[in-house]
Amino acid sequence: ALAQWVPFGDNLLMAPKASAANLPLIEMDENGVVRTTNITLPNPKSRITGVMRSTDGIYYVVVSTPDSNKLSANNSPGQKVGYFATEIDNVYPGDGSILSRVRFAHGLNPVCVDGDTYTFISTRATDGKLQTIRATVMH
Repeated sequence: ALAQWVPFGDNLLMAPKASAANLPLIEMDENGVVRTTNITLPNPKSRITGVMRSTDGIYYVVVSTPDSNKLSANNSPGQKVGYFATEIDNVYPGDGSILSRVRFAHGLNPVCVDGDTYTFISTRATDGKLQTIRATVMH
């Protein structure tokens, strides 16, 4: 309940659900922990809110930022702040360094990645139905 698990080659990758502090990603195989990786996000208010399946040896981490409309200096300690996904960071498992960053528009929800092609779902403004959006990063 406190983590998300995705296949990572022959292993599994576990990421904590969004929390007050960014905990490490944990890669595991049938014998136990293979490695733990700490990722330093450029924005200290951002949170890792998911990981995506990977077959190319790179961690794909969904990063969310706080809703600026609900974030203020006057927030009480128990007040919840909403986060929304804003980017997918491609992370090197060895040291946690960010290899590249793909930013996307508010309202898109990342579903999967295959190489340089990213798939999102979103609701259409015209009728509220779900739509699939694919984007390819050009280098």
